[in-house]
Amino acid sequence: MERLHQEDLAQVFGVTSRSKYLELPQGTYRSIARLIYERSSSALADIDQLARIAIYDYLIGNCDNHLKNLSVLYDKNGALRLAPAYDMLCTTFFERYSREMGRRLGSVRAIDKVTADDFLMLADEIGMGRRRMKRLCASMARAVVEAVVQAGDLLESVLEGASFAAEDLVGDMGPRIAVLA
Repeated sequence: MERLHQEDLAQVFGVTSRSKYLELPQGTYRSIARLIYERSSSALADIDQLARIAIYDYLIGNCDNHLKNLSVLYDKNGALRLAPAYDMLCTTFFERYSREMGRRLGSVRAIDKVTADDFLMLADEIGMGRRRMKRLCASMARAVVEAVVQAGDLLESVLEGASFAAEDLVGDMGPRIAVLA
């Protein structure tokens, strides 16, 4: 077993916990991509993962996607890799939570104002081809909906109402699915 050092991106960029929701230059997808290109031992895989995280956050309605919810792992030589995603939840399902995302996606922070063009802007910001971004958006929209429905069905036997909750979540995702498709 090998232990790896982990830092969230607020630590990496020297941003305080209190500032995690502020729109800071370090908090942009462009800045995160720059860090990956400069220091990752597998930049293309990490850029792909960053795009998938951004798409998934948008799709499920995760507006709590601030710098402390993305991390890097360091190997023994100091090279970094983007850590697996964590702390991803659907905040748009609950009225009391803000619909402002933790970081700008394309030209906007308000999740309800994101358009397909914002994902093309994201592709440009992170150095990913636009066709690749379009394919990722469409495939993830299909796959996540299928996974949510399947999870609801599987959990129904141990958690009454899980299939209805899954349907409600898919309903909440509806407008975002349309943008990604």
